[in-house]
Amino acid sequence: MDRVVLLVLLASLLVTGYSQSMRNCEHESVPGSKDGPHDLVCYFTGDIIDGFNCSWTAGTRHTNATLYKLNIHWKYMGRNVTIFSDITGVLYTIPRKKLYISSNATIWVETMNMCQASKSITLIPEKSERPEAPSNLNYSWKSGQLLLKRKASQRYLYQIAIAKGGTTDWQRLNFTDSEALRGLEPQSAYDFQVRCKTMATSSIWSLWSKTYHVPPDLNKPQIYPPVTKPLQKTGIRSVLLRWKGKIVEKVIFNQLNNFMYENSILEKSQSGFRANHSAEKALTKIGSDLRLSTNAKRVSVLILLDPSAAFDTIDHNILLYRLENWVGRSYGALN
Repeated sequence: MDRVVLLVLLASLLVTGYSQSMRNCEHESVPGSKDGPHDLVCYFTGDIIDGFNCSWTAGTRHTNATLYKLNIHWKYMGRNVTIFSDITGVLYTIPRKKLYISSNATIWVETMNMCQASKSITLIPEKSERPEAPSNLNYSWKSGQLLLKRKASQRYLYQIAIAKGGTTDWQRLNFTDSEALRGLEPQSAYDFQVRCKTMATSSIWSLWSKTYHVPPDLNKPQIYPPVTKPLQKTGIRSVLLRWKGKIVEKVIFNQLNNFMYENSILEKSQSGFRANHSAEKALTKIGSDLRLSTNAKRVSVLILLDPSAAFDTIDHNILLYRLENWVGRSYGALN
């Protein structure tokens, strides 16, 4: 009789607890919604013996004090569920000894006492590798073709994200070792990143590599109109062939020169490479200064230097420093 009463009491407690739980979860969020934990991923990096990582994104109202519970249901272990409770933060590393690495596992994370859960994911731990982000990439860039130089691998799939310089319109493309990205604009700059994953179906993409900058190809000769000579023979005419790099240099020179003129940065006595400041005027000025010095009974010393390849003898660090601090050019423009 006592045993029957005890069983009735236990059943009553279970029903009461279930009813209380249902009342607390009347406003339970949809699994995977932004209110609760979402974007759950689980993986290992390097060697699974170092542990199995699960990370997720916190809900919109979660704080650093929010506690989580990580659940793993092992398919081939019947109803065996491994639970890790009282987790703070959004990353948890499961020890290797707690894993059945070759077993199919369904994993989800939920908040404790908040009735919020992520969508579940199903995977096999030993096949859920997340590789390190690709690094030390070498590439060649010619005539609108981008070719990455790296060791061939049958183990990894690669993906590249590329955008024209100054834009955020990233395009993602899968590629192999033997492929080159074609159809790019040679005169445009590009930024690109690369990531990879293993061939295993449950593998996840690595983090993106650092951003690599591809400068525009300015060394390719271009043909520009107009025709410089009239037609000489039927179907034959002469055209003007210029190097685009020289044109860019001329544009930069004109802009910088005009800026220094307008802001009175150039020395008044400088005669070289300036309009209306010829070598004859410089000699006239020097002769006048020497005569004035002689009339004033002062000693004059004249030092003349004529180095060959003068620009190559300049200390470029000093030149860049003066352009940045005297002329006011920013580091980005000088770089």
